Amino acid sequence: ARQYFTDGVQADESYLDALTWSTTVVDGAVQLLRPVTGGFLADDYLLDHLSGPDAARVPDATRREGLAGATPMQAIRLGNNAHLAGRLDEAATAYQRAIDSNHPKHALMATLGFGIVRLDQGRLDSAATAYLRAIDSNDPDITPVAALGLGSVRQEQGRLDEAATAYQRAIDSNDPDITPVAALGL
Repeated sequence: ARQYFTDGVQADESYLDALTWSTTVVDGAVQLLRPVTGGFLADDYLLDHLSGPDAARVPDATRREGLAGATPMQAIRLGNNAHLAGRLDEAATAYQRAIDSNHPKHALMATLGFGIVRLDQGRLDSAATAYLRAIDSNDPDITPVAALGLGSVRQEQGRLDEAATAYQRAIDSNDPDITPVAALGL
């Protein structure tokens, strides 16, 4: 249990004591771990700490455990924070967990994040596959961003006709944030 807790835990504390401590409700509202069928669910603020500015102090095993019990949306947040911290493999794993959930909206959001990470890693074929999956959804919020990403991938690959097609799809979305960036790509 010591590896999952920080400063407030004594070295000789037993696992059951640590579990009791972490599942005790404080001030009528705060509880680090909430018992659920088959295990425990970490509250969002705890997961934020696992991936926020203090994440470098958090052991890798703790971040893995946090991801293992994360909901699809929590996995996306962990992926986003890992990506921002430059932990690209960890981000890809977190996004993949959300994708594997098959949640109708969160899996799609994670697919987009996965494509962005793969692009940043230079894994262009994998990025293109993710972007194409996101585009195929025809989700009005996701498709323009994915089309822009696909345009970038195809441009890097030297597949300029396909890049132009992807950029045009992003432009045709009339998304006020995406259209000007996609127009620059053309």
